[in-house]
Amino acid sequence: MSETSHHPRFDLASERVGTIYAKALYGAADAAGSLDVVVEELASLVRDVLDTHPQLANAVVSPRIAHEERLQILDKAFAGRMNPTLLTFLKVLSGHNRLYCLREIQRAFHLLVGEKRGRVDVKVTSAQPLSEQSFASVSARLRETLGKDVEVLTSVNPALIGGLIVRVGDTVIDGSVAHQLENIRRQTLSAAAQQAKDALERFTTSET
Repeated sequence: MSETSHHPRFDLASERVGTIYAKALYGAADAAGSLDVVVEELASLVRDVLDTHPQLANAVVSPRIAHEERLQILDKAFAGRMNPTLLTFLKVLSGHNRLYCLREIQRAFHLLVGEKRGRVDVKVTSAQPLSEQSFASVSARLRETLGKDVEVLTSVNPALIGGLIVRVGDTVIDGSVAHQLENIRRQTLSAAAQQAKDALERFTTSET
């Protein structure tokens, strides 16, 4: 999924803002008993609106548009079609000029909800798209290993040649063929360098 951003910002700052607002949204949605709906609608807002209709995204997040005008755009686009808690949240973001952080908020919100529910996101990269059987097998193995429910997000990188790279939070397990070949290359170079060093030492010792 490509990301479209039209507001200059520091990513780290946006991530922090996303985390703060995600916690606020979680509290509001949980209190309103609409957590499941908000999870789905916020993901759909980013995926189906912001990423698919960049002109609308510009209209929503642009700091050049006045808050009152953005409220009218939000009401026209979403009133009656969006959960009231989420729509109110968007209006609060507009008032704080934070709508440009919606993607970061959605990511942080998704992770927060998963954490509260004992679910963990796992990113799996393979050289070729996983078959349905392989996906099920990998998911089952991850659930067993982590002892938690998992949401497996897949991506493809042909440069891996084969095998998988699994990322859980900050932990990366690289079981790709490309990684194994690189290890073999390094070990071969290291062994060759050691052999050359040993030969040189034997030669210099015999000379003396």
